[in-house]
Amino acid sequence: MAHSCGTGIPACATQQSLQLILILILILVKIIVIVDLKLLTEEQLILSKIETIQSQMQEPSTDNTRLEKLHLNNENLLKQYRELVDKIRTNSPQYASIQYPQPLELKQIQQQLDKDSIL
Repeated sequence: MAHSCGTGIPACATQQSLQLILILILILVKIIVIVDLKLLTEEQLILSKIETIQSQMQEPSTDNTRLEKLHLNNENLLKQYRELVDKIRTNSPQYASIQYPQPLELKQIQQQLDKDSIL
């Protein structure tokens, strides 16, 4: 009989769980290695700037010029972010498929349904 290590979980189940976790970690590491870390760093920087600007936009203000400037900066950063995501999708499609999943089109959904299914 397998020992439970005091957890009530059989040792074989614990070992299987650890093996699964290790496999998932290896997959994640492999995907991250595929991605240019410079791009990921740039992504985090842009997202941080967007968060700061959007936070400032939420503050009460009567200075319309300041709000317009913040809005413009936000739009520019969002554009940079979209361009960066496109670059990551091109350079690292495996990572991008996990990090930025694309919704299925209606035709793709219909192809996955059997003939008796109704949307």
